[in-house]
Amino acid sequence: MNIMIIEDDRIQSTGLKLQLAQLGYTDVTVVDNGISAHKNLGRTRFDLIFCDIRMPQMDGITLLSEYVTPNEAKGVIIMSAVDDNILEITRGMCNLNKFDFVDVLKKPFDINQLSNIVDSFNNFTAEEIREAELPTLSNIDIAEAFEKDRVIVHYQPQFDFRTGQLIGVEALARITHEQYGVVAPDRFLTQVEDLGMLDKLYNKVLDISTEEIASISTELRLSVNINRQLLEEQDVCNYTLATCQKNGFIANKLTLELTEDQTCDGTPAFYANLARLRLNDVELAIDDFGTGYASLDQLIDLPFTELKIDRNFIHGIANDYRRQQLASMALQLAQGLGLTCVAEGVEDQATWEFLRELGIDVCQGYYTGKPMLLSEIKDLDDLFSSKVVPSISESYTLFLDTRTQESSATLKLLLKEEALGHIVSVESESEMVIYLRDLPINNIITHSEAFQSGQFNVSQHLPMYPDVKIFLLESSSLDSSAEGLDNVLRINKSKSLYDTIQSVLVAVGGNKTEYVDDSQHYAQLSKRELDVAKLLVAGFTNKYISYELGINQKTVSTYKTRILTKLGIKSTVELVKVLNSST
Repeated sequence: MNIMIIEDDRIQSTGLKLQLAQLGYTDVTVVDNGISAHKNLGRTRFDLIFCDIRMPQMDGITLLSEYVTPNEAKGVIIMSAVDDNILEITRGMCNLNKFDFVDVLKKPFDINQLSNIVDSFNNFTAEEIREAELPTLSNIDIAEAFEKDRVIVHYQPQFDFRTGQLIGVEALARITHEQYGVVAPDRFLTQVEDLGMLDKLYNKVLDISTEEIASISTELRLSVNINRQLLEEQDVCNYTLATCQKNGFIANKLTLELTEDQTCDGTPAFYANLARLRLNDVELAIDDFGTGYASLDQLIDLPFTELKIDRNFIHGIANDYRRQQLASMALQLAQGLGLTCVAEGVEDQATWEFLRELGIDVCQGYYTGKPMLLSEIKDLDDLFSSKVVPSISESYTLFLDTRTQESSATLKLLLKEEALGHIVSVESESEMVIYLRDLPINNIITHSEAFQSGQFNVSQHLPMYPDVKIFLLESSSLDSSAEGLDNVLRINKSKSLYDTIQSVLVAVGGNKTEYVDDSQHYAQLSKRELDVAKLLVAGFTNKYISYELGINQKTVSTYKTRILTKLGIKSTVELVKVLNSST
């Protein structure tokens, strides 16, 4: 491998050269500034360049943006101790300049980190060679595939992060070829689009997948990709519904996925098809979220029911703070709008564990299941169907729906929580009265707006049901809603709807009254909650508590929320006062 090191610090460049020699790479050229590098680059093409950013005469950013081209260097490794934001934007710049391989090596680094990054380059090169040897189907091959029924479907399983259950699959098109075997879509999709055959591909995949999935399960959800171009055709909704009906597939189990960059500036037919599909209970997903150009207005205006976080934001998330924050924001956005949140590209245990703790709804990726044949999906479905699922409590929770977007999003999250038993949603006072009369309602959950608007006159009816507890979600502790009612527990809304729901679960499971005698504070908490509380009072951070008790930081936050809710307080400062008064 032919390598160049561009580094103004002689000690660092010599150290890097020695480390590369230890790894078996001795064909190394060292220069100490950008100008010298530019002169050497014209003579030969280097496989890999290690380039420092902060250098005299010409910084590394200028060198890489203006003087180094992909013809002179196959791969670029950016080295520096500068802020991560600068490293990442420099990486992005190099990607835009179309270098084959770009990565970052943050100073100081050791030989193991260096070895990993060089191995990544070697693996990339090997994969590039392998892909170059793969076939690309000709236009004739593609036309014959449709004529001779050589279009088939593989299915990638999707799992519920909370329960681990198989809940659905995504249909992925494949073409079988006499010489090349099974060919993936990256080898034919562009040609299909150029040939104007996207409608045929969608029709074929939808027909095959709805028939096959209906033959093995009535419970599995099915996701199918659809192109913006098809949604601008008048009959796509009719065809979709007719195909589902023909194959005995329930339309409300179908999700159509539309990539984010295809949601902008739609035609009337585009919006009409989306509206009619939702009118007929077909779900809609915004795919590859975070990589396109959709504004928040479009996300709100279009009737999406699912948000899929792009794999680029998932890869390496367990150890990448920026990706963690972006995924968390996407999740909060999805929850706030009442959308199911799906993570694509989950490929290892660390990623799976982080996303599960974060609260993502659905997992899809090679870690939990590669794309597979229908027979394999059937075996998987049979396996999960045979598992004994704990029975849901016979208790009933009544949700008073205020018909707002926030209320709808809240209901959607509540319905996923088995701990609440059977959840019944009502939108009128008359419905509420009927269910209170006819069902063993234990709890009522609602937003304070239900009382403020006069939509539900709870005070008139609740005295007849003294055992029913009301959990009131409110934005301010000064809210006067439900004044005079007994058995009311007020829950302050968190910034995240998911955190608010967790507070509800804690309250439903652990609170019997709004007021607790000080002498009972310790008795209210479990041993683990008390351990966390004592460390919080002592002033330790979540990170330290996580290390001390052998739990992750997300769990510490959950315990903290549970403790504050049980004790009816809002901050660690109040916790200090309460626990000190109990000793």
